[in-house]
Amino acid sequence: MNQIKTYIFLLISSSWLLAQDHILGPEANNWYFGEHSGISFNTPDKSPKPIHSNLVTEEGTAAISDELGNLLFYAQGDKIWNKKQELMLNGSGLLGGYSSTQAVLIVQQPLKNNLFYVFTTSNEGGSFCYSIVDLHGDNGFGEVITKNVNVYDSCSEKLVAIVHSNQTDVWIVIKEQASYNFRSYLLTSDGLSMSPVISRFNLKYDLTKKWSSMGYLAVAPDGARIAAATYTASQFELYDFSAKTGELSNVIELPLLAKESNDYFVYGVCFSPDCSKLYCSNTENSDSTYILQFDLIGGSQSEILKSKLIIAHSYNAKIFGAIQSAPDGKLYVSKYQNDYLSVINYPDKRGVSCEFVENGVYLDETLCRLGLPNFAFQKLYVVDKPDPKIHKSLIRINSAQGSPGDIVELPVFAKLLTDSMISSHLTYEITLEFNASAFLPELNLPQFKDNSIQNGVRILKFSGLTNGLSIYDLELFRLRGTILLGDKARNEVKISDFSWSDTTLVAFLDPGEIIINDVCKSDLRKVTNIPKVQIDLLQTIVSDLLEVNLKSSDETNAVISIYSISGQKIIGRDIHIQKSEVGIHHDFDLKKASSGFYFLILKTASSQIHRLSFMKK
Repeated sequence: MNQIKTYIFLLISSSWLLAQDHILGPEANNWYFGEHSGISFNTPDKSPKPIHSNLVTEEGTAAISDELGNLLFYAQGDKIWNKKQELMLNGSGLLGGYSSTQAVLIVQQPLKNNLFYVFTTSNEGGSFCYSIVDLHGDNGFGEVITKNVNVYDSCSEKLVAIVHSNQTDVWIVIKEQASYNFRSYLLTSDGLSMSPVISRFNLKYDLTKKWSSMGYLAVAPDGARIAAATYTASQFELYDFSAKTGELSNVIELPLLAKESNDYFVYGVCFSPDCSKLYCSNTENSDSTYILQFDLIGGSQSEILKSKLIIAHSYNAKIFGAIQSAPDGKLYVSKYQNDYLSVINYPDKRGVSCEFVENGVYLDETLCRLGLPNFAFQKLYVVDKPDPKIHKSLIRINSAQGSPGDIVELPVFAKLLTDSMISSHLTYEITLEFNASAFLPELNLPQFKDNSIQNGVRILKFSGLTNGLSIYDLELFRLRGTILLGDKARNEVKISDFSWSDTTLVAFLDPGEIIINDVCKSDLRKVTNIPKVQIDLLQTIVSDLLEVNLKSSDETNAVISIYSISGQKIIGRDIHIQKSEVGIHHDFDLKKASSGFYFLILKTASSQIHRLSFMKK
């Protein structure tokens, strides 16, 4: 008997460990739903903060962010918005419903870092379609390149995605309209297979009722189970799911009433992170609304039904809707026309210990409706060892021009020459060579490794880490230094050695030049007397006001610019810097700037450049 108990415990523990590998990550950090509502988990402790969106929709939405939690794009059934919160190029006219339970779902195409499938379902059931977004389109803001390809004509409002057991491909699972059957379509690097795996069931509830297509599907974090809310049948269902074959089996029905009721509807459903609990929402007589908890450990229908507990009960017309898991390990619940999200703080715990909070997250004067975003338990695909015939990169050094005494910078850039994204966290090693009499570098960069002069040639070696590559320029580092008097000829800055340590790329090396202008002695005295400017941020995490402190050894003029992480300039200010040893205070108003990371760049009249980063809450 003890051996059996140990075996059961090991099974539960293994399932829990697997589930933890599938908790939603940064790709689900930004949520958009309801009436211009949203929350973001891009905070130091992952606690959600309200954000605003451009969508207004009754039910299903979807969003996708990158591996750092930066928004890529979001959608409702008929529209897609890019990361600038602007309608994506060709992003309107999708066939998803304004009021379809799971109107839209975003899934990255396996092995295709720039391509995302956007699946849609119609109101009250009907067409199941897909469109394709290419994130490289519209200068990196995304473009819909394929729209409204019909997959199946008779789909309900239920739509989820589950990663295949090979950990690469993805199953797209729908429920047929006016049917008890399910269809699983496999998405691979070659596209969507139009030959589904069909799982057939023979249940007894009435499928002819209006809104019988409504109600959520939910995937267990370990991918081994699917739950369904059958809106007009007043019941939930549990199915086993094979991530290898795409089949659903072993249905367990969880009816809430002895017979179907016209005044008793079920809608939201969600598993706890450890897969041991099932949370469900239902409404009685349109004004009494509940959140239920089922304990799944017992396994049988009778044990699961016996475990049912009411963890929330509200008597007003603001009914509970969708329930969704989040990157912080909590569950969030929508409540119709409410300016708060409800939250279940400890969903793995039994009964009241799960700690349900009805007004959990304030939505900053926006309103929920029924739906919350639909997410796939899919980590963003990255290429570890790309084919060198496909992935080619250009390493480029910008030229610098000036007179002796000028301080200039030589930026070193990398970019892909193909349309495929390479994984994040690539390390590189690079060697630069140039005439030692032409340029004196400041070697205070963290990437710097070694410095030598051989036969009048200065040889510098660097190594560093990138956060990924694209077809757009990525600055690896800037080599800052002073132009010298010795040589006024053109001096080539060559890359004599370069390698990507983490992956295979074919690199094309593009040299730059240091162009030294002629100057007379009076000009030389002027340019060599360069004020030394220092800029400090008083805080690196700010709210509505950025405060900086400027020190200078002499009077000078400068330009301060602030850019978003996407490269959009939000502030540009000409500034006169007075001579000061203690520093002079300057403020920048960021009330209209959205939350996220920003760069401040100070460029002085003598071409000194300072680059600092900060985050706006």
